[in-house]
Formats: sequence, structure tokens, C-alpha cells
Amino acid sequence: MKKKQPKTAARVKLRANSSNGSKRPASLPQQRTFEIPDYRLEKPAFTVRQIRKGEECCYEVSGDLSAPAPPIRDSKYLNKQQCIEIYRWMVLNRRMEQALENLYKQGKVVGGVYFGLGQEACSCASAYALVKDDWLAPMIRNQGALLVRGFEPRDMMMQYMAKADSPTKGRDGTSHFGDISQRNVVSPISMLGDLVPVMAGVALGARLQARNIAVMTYIGDGGQSNIRLHRKCSIA
Repeated sequence: MKKKQPKTAARVKLRANSSNGSKRPASLPQQRTFEIPDYRLEKPAFTVRQIRKGEECCYEVSGDLSAPAPPIRDSKYLNKQQCIEIYRWMVLNRRMEQALENLYKQGKVVGGVYFGLGQEACSCASAYALVKDDWLAPMIRNQGALLVRGFEPRDMMMQYMAKADSPTKGRDGTSHFGDISQRNVVSPISMLGDLVPVMAGVALGARLQARNIAVMTYIGDGGQSNIRLHRKCSIA
């Protein structure tokens, strides 16, 4: 009488089959059709851990902080020059918002300020993937996307100070501005999640005109808590 193999052995067998490209059971998800080299050994020689002590939360860094950063390598999607260009937009976004934060603390900013510090890659890299004819609808924390689409840091600084030369001619002191005539940028709105049906309408209009374009907007935790969001996603 044959003994039943333990479940752990069955799992190992499935992993072995998936690694050499053999046929997988229908119940398992299909493998990706592209391969990206694994450079995990080239990660920085330090680790960052989150430590919670009571109600306080802090981060502990251990390892060699003086070790050089891993090299920038070409991938299937971006070459080295494109990676450097995206990084440049990220640095510009960070420095602009840091300067804006200082101006806000000095009382020189008229309206409210919503920063995207630490989220620069989300805004800059996603906007970088669009082409000129594509449409973008950023939210209040996606100022990096506006930079990539052609707006200058000066435009945003003057906008927050409600200057006459700002994109809204001093009528708005926040990030509610866009450019639908030249840059295909829809102005952010205060209602979270409501740009989803707007951009769905832009995509539908382009499809009726037989235009092959992409549209993009952003949504965060606040927008996802909107009960109307699911109906908007169904429209999209």
C-alpha cells in the first residue's frame, strides 16, 4: 500500500513545475509572459524596520549606510537615461514641496497645502508613461505629475500665493488648475473620486472619435471610502 505524500511535498512539486515552464493545473493562475532579472543581491547593505513602543512608532536602520547604491540597469520598460530623467522629476518635486512647506510655515501661502512628500515616484513615473495626446487628471497631492506635463514650479508657487500671474490669475489659492487646451490636464476637484467618471467620459469621447489615447487619474484612501466610487468604476 502506497503512503500518501505530505501536503508540503505537493506544494514543492508545484513550485518546481512552475519554475521550468511546464504545464500548470487549470486552477492555478497563469504565469507572466515576461521575465525581469532578479537583482535582489544588489540591494543596499542596510535594512529599515518599523518599531512600535506603545503609542509611539519609530524606525530603526541597521547595516552599512556608507555602502554605494546599486547601479541603475536597463529594464524591459525603461533604459538608464529614462530612469535618470524620472529621478530628476522626483527630486524637483521634492525640493519644490519642501520650499512650499517653508513658505506655508511663514504664512505666505493663501490657501491650504497638500503635500505628496514620499510619494514622488507615484506621480512622476505614472505621468512620464503618458504621451502628449493622453489625458491626465491629477489630484491635490500629484504635483509631480503636473511638472512632468509641462507646468513650471513657478506656476505652482504663484498659484498657492494667489498671484495675478498664476494659472488661475489669483482666483484660487490651491492646486485647482489645469490646461485642457495644450497639455490635456484636467483640473483637480475637491470631491474625492469624482474624477473617475470625468476621465471615463474623456475616454469614451475619444473612442467615439476613433482616437487611440490613454486617460489617467488618481485615487487614494479618501476616495475609496466614497460609497459612489463603485458606480463610477463601473462606468469606467
